[in-house]
Amino acid sequence: MKKLLFTLFATALLLTSCGPDPVKFNDSMVSLMTKAQKDYESVHESYEKLLEEEKYDQMGTISKSAVDSLNVRLEAVKKLEVPSNGEEFQAASISFIEALIAAAKEYDKLEIMGKEDATNEEIQAAVDAIEAKDDAVDSAFDSVTSMQKEFAKKKNIELR
Repeated sequence: MKKLLFTLFATALLLTSCGPDPVKFNDSMVSLMTKAQKDYESVHESYEKLLEEEKYDQMGTISKSAVDSLNVRLEAVKKLEVPSNGEEFQAASISFIEALIAAAKEYDKLEIMGKEDATNEEIQAAVDAIEAKDDAVDSAFDSVTSMQKEFAKKKNIELR
């Protein structure tokens, strides 16, 4: 009986000391970020379509829908169990999705294109704001990629 209890205790100790699986964490993080990026890309694709159809007044709806989806992804990333050495990867992932949200929010400013009294300067300002947010997305993506590589190296995970 003592042997069985010791074995159970040792097994329980081993299981609790391991923490979250680093590979599952990495895969979950990549999956969520990929979905978030697709959510953001849908805003741009919708923008292109609405631009062709001159339905500028719908940009706010498209932008809000993407922001809502991105917020779901953000919350999922925040709720993941983080293995040791995964905190920076998670923080970079959160920053990446927050950058996507900020960029998606800018698209609703393009509704100005449908206003008859809109000036070229106002329209250009809206476009410039989107481009600036896209630059921030690119920077956040570079950061998350770097953090993922560091995490993988620390955990001896081979990235494909």
